[in-house]
Amino acid sequence: SGFLLPRQLLPQSPLTVLISGGTQPLAACEIPRPSWPKSQSIKQKQYCNKINKDFKRWPTLKKKDLTLLLCLSAVEFLYCDLASMRSIRQFVQTFKMKKLPLHVLVNNAGVMMVPQRATDDGFEEHFGVNYLGHFLLTSLLLDTLRESGAPGRRSRVVTVSSATHYVGQLNLDDLQSRTGYSAHAAYAQSKLALVLFTYRLQALLTAQGAPVTANVADPGVVDTDLYRHVFWGTRLVKKLLGWWVFK
Repeated sequence: SGFLLPRQLLPQSPLTVLISGGTQPLAACEIPRPSWPKSQSIKQKQYCNKINKDFKRWPTLKKKDLTLLLCLSAVEFLYCDLASMRSIRQFVQTFKMKKLPLHVLVNNAGVMMVPQRATDDGFEEHFGVNYLGHFLLTSLLLDTLRESGAPGRRSRVVTVSSATHYVGQLNLDDLQSRTGYSAHAAYAQSKLALVLFTYRLQALLTAQGAPVTANVADPGVVDTDLYRHVFWGTRLVKKLLGWWVFK
């Protein structure tokens, strides 16, 4: 049945929320709702020219609800290519120049089942985008998250993983999947790496007494563009049954 938000939410203090991959449907569900009119959401995007197109494709929001949401929330799109370490550093520099706090970082962007190829920095794409990109992004923003948190109001890092991490294996001798490439294995490995990263990050934050909490979540089966690289038969089934199976 999926997760349902309560009809009435308590008033929220102003929040700055950063969501990677913010032009996709899953991120649309994560934007502060209209009942949080003072919240600020600074969202990333990988491709500027996709914004209007993706807005029209968000199946979870009616047009009038989306319009109201955008009017009541301060939403800003900033360019960041998680396949490029240089782009991530430039994004963080741009964000910090705004002198804003950061209360929530949602590591949401990702790729799945892509053909064997490398990022700008030479990393296998699943490992480079899903794990290393978010690892660097989180590391560069930790100081801002610490400064924005307080004992009674902790900042939060929420990383989106997948149930495939259960079958994932870290091949420490070949993290870049150069031998016997399997798109599914590479994807599962990247999601397992995110889970292990989150557990380690939370342990370090706890040891330091930092007012920041790290969580990792499996969103379940969600109707997004993440499936565009899977086998055509799977895409057909998704299209036919998506309205019933997917969130």
